[in-house]
Amino acid sequence: MLTQMGMVVLFVASMLLLAQQDPSAVPDPDPTEQDAPFNLSMPGSSPTETFGQDPETEPIFAMRGTVVAIDPQTLRLRRRGEIDADFLLTDETAILMDDELVTFDLVPLGTEVEVLFELRGAERIAREIRATTPEG
Repeated sequence: MLTQMGMVVLFVASMLLLAQQDPSAVPDPDPTEQDAPFNLSMPGSSPTETFGQDPETEPIFAMRGTVVAIDPQTLRLRRRGEIDADFLLTDETAILMDDELVTFDLVPLGTEVEVLFELRGAERIAREIRATTPEG
């Protein structure tokens, strides 16, 4: 009981000590100063690139697999020993069959492809799909 009472007294004493500190001892940063730690701008209000520089590009990844589903917006690949991978197709996605640009409907199911893609959050955005005509 005495130990608990001593802890309460110590806590109250430390709170009183903090309350008695001079408020002018804590600096009030001026956001107009050059070294101010506050960023008062809105997101997107300033360019992320320096004028004249190319914007940073997203890293490009590659994945190989068999086409099990394809439509104007998505491609699903089956990979041996892995779960199926879905890719979003955009207007900028290049689909190549035997090195010639084609539309998604000319890629038959069962075709082995390589997909070059970038990640946006958890989504895979297909940049290029490289396919070859299936043999047989």
